[in-house]
Formats: sequence, structure tokens, C-alpha cells
Amino acid sequence: MTMLPTNGASGRPPRGRLTIFFGMAPGVGKTFAMLTDARTRLARGERIVVGDVFTHGRPETEALLDGLPRLYEGERSDVTRIFDLDAAKALSCDALLLDELAYANPRGARFKKRWQDVDALLDAGIHVHTTLNVQHLESLASIVEQVTGVRVAETVPDRLLAQATSVTLVDVTPDALLARLAAGKVYRRGRGAEALASNSAPSPASRTDAFVENSAPSPASRTDAFSDPASRRAETTASENFFRKGNLLALRELALRAVADRVDADLTHYRDLHKVDAAWPVTERLLVCVSPSPHAAAVVRAGARAAATLRAPLLCAFVGTGMPLQPAAERRLAAHFELAERLGAELVRLEGEDPVDTLVQFAQKRSVTKILVGKPTHSALRDRFQPPFVERLVRASGEIAVWVLPPLHLRSPEAGGDFARPHRSPGKMRAARWGVAVLVPTIATALGKLVFGTTERADVVMVYLFGVVLVALRFGQTASLLAAALSVLAYDLFFVPPLYTLAVADLRHIVTFFVLFFVASTIARLVGRVRRQKRAAEQREAFTRVLYDASRALSEAADARAIRAIAATLPQEADVDAVAVVTVEAEGEEAKNSEEIEGNGTLLDGLGAEAVRLCQEERRVVGRFTGVLEEASVVAFPLLAKGSVHGALLLRPCPGSEALRAPSERARIEALARLVGDSLGRLALRKMLARAEVAVETEQIKARILSSVSHDLRTPLAVIVGASETLSSEDISRQDGVVRDLARSIGGETERLARLVTNLLSLTRLESGTLDLKHELIPLDEILAPVLARVEARNGGELPFHVALEIPIDLPLVRGDPVLLEQLFENLLDNARRYAPGEVGLHTEQLAQGKMLHPTLLIAISDRGPGVPAGRRATLFEPLARADAGNGGLGLGLSICRGIARAHGGDLTWEDREGGGTIFRVRLPGAAVEAYAEQEER
Repeated sequence: MTMLPTNGASGRPPRGRLTIFFGMAPGVGKTFAMLTDARTRLARGERIVVGDVFTHGRPETEALLDGLPRLYEGERSDVTRIFDLDAAKALSCDALLLDELAYANPRGARFKKRWQDVDALLDAGIHVHTTLNVQHLESLASIVEQVTGVRVAETVPDRLLAQATSVTLVDVTPDALLARLAAGKVYRRGRGAEALASNSAPSPASRTDAFVENSAPSPASRTDAFSDPASRRAETTASENFFRKGNLLALRELALRAVADRVDADLTHYRDLHKVDAAWPVTERLLVCVSPSPHAAAVVRAGARAAATLRAPLLCAFVGTGMPLQPAAERRLAAHFELAERLGAELVRLEGEDPVDTLVQFAQKRSVTKILVGKPTHSALRDRFQPPFVERLVRASGEIAVWVLPPLHLRSPEAGGDFARPHRSPGKMRAARWGVAVLVPTIATALGKLVFGTTERADVVMVYLFGVVLVALRFGQTASLLAAALSVLAYDLFFVPPLYTLAVADLRHIVTFFVLFFVASTIARLVGRVRRQKRAAEQREAFTRVLYDASRALSEAADARAIRAIAATLPQEADVDAVAVVTVEAEGEEAKNSEEIEGNGTLLDGLGAEAVRLCQEERRVVGRFTGVLEEASVVAFPLLAKGSVHGALLLRPCPGSEALRAPSERARIEALARLVGDSLGRLALRKMLARAEVAVETEQIKARILSSVSHDLRTPLAVIVGASETLSSEDISRQDGVVRDLARSIGGETERLARLVTNLLSLTRLESGTLDLKHELIPLDEILAPVLARVEARNGGELPFHVALEIPIDLPLVRGDPVLLEQLFENLLDNARRYAPGEVGLHTEQLAQGKMLHPTLLIAISDRGPGVPAGRRATLFEPLARADAGNGGLGLGLSICRGIARAHGGDLTWEDREGGGTIFRVRLPGAAVEAYAEQEER
């Protein structure tokens, strides 16, 4: 079975087409079918390349490989090898054969799974043909384990099957597959016979997690799978549990259903693309018309039974016309929807002027084959004034079958109609309405007499119609009907001869009377409908505005507390007297035990906490009016975000209020809860992304440290070991000059190791925030003196190096940690010695903006070296960034210097020096000399 192709995303580079040969189990012939198709394409002149194909030693399959171009010329395709993804991307072909989509790549491959290779090839524009078994679909893995007792280790995301350009179902009967296993045509070395050792249902004790068979041998032994006895025993146990006739029947049904669902999705896409409105009865779909009638529950149950018999999806729909329902009718409709939800139906609430047209359009769009309605229970007199609903539905349904079910003889415990009556106005307002309904025809009569007389009767009729429209616009349908009746009466009395009597001389005026009343009443009815639609549109607009404001406020919230505070204010217009928002922050796959609450915390008392727990576990609305935990005083709405639950929204209805029982009100609250859940989900994703970025950066730093330490620690250690071995030699021990040189080498390399370890420890403490910083007052020259001595001793005259100091006498003291400040200046000066030999200037000054008690010192270290290379300017202060690998060092010095300066409340910057070279400027906090004296006294 070949599927219809799907269109790629527009505006993106052309994506390769994926063709999947799909089967129920290993051995059905997927690879054989793929190679047969490839040879057919090759004969048509297409360019086909074999990337990786597993023949499992089957002669007929290996024969199909002969003559097909291969990615690895001259080699077999089923030997242990890492797939060369780059070579495959460079191919110019019409199709690349890459067997076993669920295959796990060997170690060392770029991706862990083969389907990731296929994804990369498709992104590169390569068309791929592959094979897949139904048990490897991610969504079906647990069902396969439940049915067969075997856990499948390798799975493939369902999206690949959905995104495939074509899917070809390779199918055989279970008996034929078992016969192939017994004949050894599926596996070699008698594995088929072992698989048939038992053909009864597996017991729970026989379940195993060892089955990782994906129609491809493991990377370690692809040429001769399960060659050792232990592997053969494990494989035999898995095969006994897997290759049973009952299991194969279940797997076959899963495969057929998966392909059927894919065909249905393609058919829906085709219908939408080509705007096909007519229903195509390819598969059965039942639609039950739900109304507030007490008899609707029986219709829903009958529809569920019929759907189960036909094994068809069930939809339940209610069509609203904009007229509000009475509270009793809302309760009955909510009960019918709850019943339908328990029976597994999809619930739909539609809105439209004409219920029949709205229902038929929806049914055609969803390819419904049968519509179930209840037989009308009202009197036949009502149908004389308007066409019956069932009759109109039968005529408009076209090729869709309409089943009319007889009503049960039930009596509703709640009297009254379904639709709410208009709000009754106070007595004065009603009197004014009727008064206007009488006054307008009177004014129209007077105006007609004065302006048109009794001759221009057509103009007089227009005046009456205008008056009726005015009454309808302002006072409603009932008043406009009274005005229409009075207008007809006044027209007969004052304009139709004989005047001032109800008698009519010309019978043609009778037609005018009826037309006038009919037009007036029709206008009144249409105006009333427009008013109802206006109210419904205003309600939708108001709710849309609430959603927009909530979405904007939630998008600006910075943390979960702000989101909870906003969420607690959202249900303001609902008929509730208390609101609480409970959020649970997830870390990894587990959630914290502590819950954050905003709003009225007393809602968690009693059954409130249980409602929150059930709401999160079942991911649905629970509590009062929901049928689940009805005894609770609250209604709990889950805060969902892409399948994850981030908490619950608790609402306590006002005493005596049942507004939350209505599906429309609950749908509005659920929409608000979904917004809150999405915001919490985005916040959780941002936190996960931040943690991932920190983890990635940490791993990168660790990798750079390890790669650098591996060289920079081995070099001085090798020198120390070599010098020590030379010193232990009897020939060298008598040569004093050589001994001094070796001892000097040992001391220098040891000092180098000590500085390296010190820098590594400082970097670790700076990045972890555990640096123990002292705040002492010390003159700058006391810091620089030992630093200069160590740097000059380390230089030993090897490089031209001299430091010119400019330190004013009245310079304030430095406030900080002496040891860390010595490390800062030593790294800077040693950096200048290695990269910019020559004269180095060190100039200090007090910044003008510093106060006397809290001055700021500026120490500038300038050189005449080559300057900072262009490629290093952006990463100069990053850890482990070297200027020249040949000079050694981990590249920690400048990053540690900036970290120490900022830890003291200062900073380290650099700039190019005029005339060549670099200037490093260190800003440090200082203190007046009086403060130093006070410190000495203490």
C-alpha cells in the first residue's frame, strides 16, 4: 500500500523525501521489497545507491544487491562499519537505501541512532528509502510489551512515519511468517525452529527485557548474530515470546491501523487542500446531536453502542444559536457532555445561525458517515410554523446517513423550556415599551395624513415600516410586533376607503395588509436575531480581550510568583468567591515536594488538596460539578503545557451558584488555565535551557582544562623527572656546574607547576563563587616589591625585561587581599615579560572622582609589544584562551586577573597603546592613610 505524498514546508531548502517499507515483524520481506523496488527504479534510469542493507545471509535478498551501486564499493553491506554520513551527503542520486530505521549505530558514529542519520540526510536534500517494523514506533512500544511480553529497546519517533512521503505496507499472514521461520528463511542457524518452540500465550513470568531485535544484528556481531551460547539462549527466549501466532495477529492489526491512520491523515490533507466539502464514506464516523433535552442521554448511549459495534470514532456536537440557555438546560447539557466524555466521545460545541447548516458543514468536514438524532417530542402544531429540524437535516445531509432514534418516555424533573427568557424589565420600563409601540403607529398615521394624504398609499406604507423598524431596534421583537399590528389597523382605518371603518372596498388591499404585517414582523424577527448575535459577539470579544490581556501580562512575568499572582486575578468575572493557584516546579523528571500557593490557601483544606492531586494525576478538571470528587467545595483546573502539569487553578463557586457546571463557562476557565500552564511551561523551559547552557559551558571549560593540563603538567614533570634521574647518576654528581643547572631546572619547573596549580584553584573558586576574600589596607609598593623580585628572578636574563615604576608618594592605600593582589600583578607582569619583552611601564594614580575616604586607584601597565592579535580581541579575558601555544601556559592569567579585580569591586580593561603595544588598566578600591593608621592601632 503506497501512501500519498505530503508537501514540504514552504520557504525552506528542499527537504529529501522519505520512503518507508513498513511491516508487522522481522521476516515479512521489507528489505526484499525495498531492493525489488530499487531494481525497478534502476531499470527506469533512476540513480540508486545502496548505503547500508542487512541481508541476514538470505540468498534471495543478497541476489538483489548484485548490480546495485553502493556507497562502499567492493564491500559487503552488512559488516561492522560506521556509516559515513558526510560521504552520503555528498552523493548525487535519486534514492539512498538505508536499511533498518530503528538501528542503533556503533560507538564512534556521529549519531547514536540511525533515524538521526536519516533526519540529517533528509535535511541535506537526500531522498532515503528505509525499512521499519511496527514494534519500533515510540507510541506503540508499551502496547507491544503488554501484548507480547517483550520490551523493545530501540524506538523511532512517530513523526518520521507521519512525515514520510510514502509508506509501503509489506504484509504477510502470520501462518506464512511462521512457516518461513520454521524453514529457516528468516534467521540462520535454526533460529526459526527455536522461535517455534512454544506456541501458547506467554505467561507473565516469561516476560523479558532482552529483546532488542530490530531486524538488524548488533554492531558487535552483525555478520553472525548470537554466535555464542549465552546470546543464543537470550535470543531464543525473546523469540519464543515474540513469534507466536497470537502476538503476530496483534502486531499485524497494529501495523494495519498505523498505516490506516496515516492514510486518513493524508486523505484529510487532500480534502482540505482541494476544498472538498462532500463527505467521503471511507471509514465509519458517527456524530451524535446533543441537546439539553432529557432524552439526549439515551441518544448518546445509543451512539456509543453503535460506535463500538462499528469500531468507529464517536463525536458529540451541540449547536448553539446565540440564545442563552436556562440554568436547568445548561445543567442537562453539561451532564450529557460528561456522559459522552466518559464513553470516549470527542466533544464539540458549535455556534451558528442555522443549526442544520452548521451541523452538516461540520459533518462533511470531518467525513462523518452517520448522524444520530433523537425523534422530536414537541407537538406537530409547532412544525406548521417552521420546517422540522429532523426533516431539514435529512434533506441537507446528502450522502450522510441520518439515524432517528425514538425517545424514551421520560419526564424531566425540571419544568420549562431550554432557552432562557429575556430579562424582564421593571414595570415602568414595560409600560414605556408598550406606550412607544402604540405611539409610533399614531405618529406615522399623523405624518402620513399631513404629508401624503389618502392618495399616496405606498409612501404611507413605507412610513409605517420605518416606524416598526425603529421600535424593533430599540424595544425588541414583542413591541415591534404590536407596532406592526397597530400599523396595519391604522392603515385600514385612515387610508383605505371607506375611511374610518374596518370595511375594505377593494379586496386588493387585503394583500397589502398581509404584506405589511409580514414584512414588519420579518424585520422585527431579523432585528431580534441581530441583537442576539450582537450580544454573543460582544461576549466573545470581551473574552478575547481577557485572553489577550492575560497573555500579554503572563508573557511579561519574570518568575513563577508573578505568574501565580496574575493567574489569581484572571477568573474575576466568574461567579466564584475564592481563587487559589498551586504550582509545582519540576526538576528533571521528578517534581519538588513543596508546592507554591497564591491566593486563598484555605481552599486546600478538606478535599481541596485531594482535588489538586487528582487534577494533576488525571490531567483533567475535577471537583464540584465534574463527576470526580463531587463532594469537594472547589473545582480544580489543571495548568497544562504540552502534556506536562505545572499545577492547578482552584475556584470555589459562590454559594448557590452553578455557573461552573455549564460547559461554556468551564471552557473559558480552561482556556485561561491553559494560558497560565503555557507560561509556566515556558518558564520551566527557560530554566532548563539556562541549566543546559551552564552545563555545556562547564563541560567545555573542563574539556579545555583537561586538554591543556595534559600538556602543561606533563612538560614540567618530565623535566623534573629527567633532572632527578641525571642527578642520581655518578658521572653527573661530580660536576658542580651541571648539578646547579639541573637543580635550577628542577626549581623553575616546580615553581611553574605551583603557579599552574594556584591559577587553576583560583579559577575554580572564582567561577564557583567560593573565593575567600580578605579586606586589608596595604601600600601598593609592598604588593609590587615581591612580585617584581619573583618575575625578574623567573626571567633570569633570558629576555630583555625592565619595569619602570611611577608611584606617587601620596598615593592612597589599596584595600583588598594581599595574596590575590600579588597574583593579579604577577600574572600581568609575567604576561608582559613573555609576550612583550622590553621596557614595561607601571603608572599609578588616584582617580579624580574618588572621595578622600573611599578613593579609587588606577594602575596602568603598558608595554611596546606586538599588541593583541585581531583574532584574540573578543576572547582575551576568557578562560583557557592562549595568545600563542608555543609560549606555554593554560591561558588562565588574564581571566584570573579580571576575576580578582572584579571580586575587589574594581575591573580590568585593556586598550591599544599609541605608537604600538598594549595598556592594561586595573581599577581597585583604596583608602586614605588615616584609615591605615587606625588599622595599625587596632
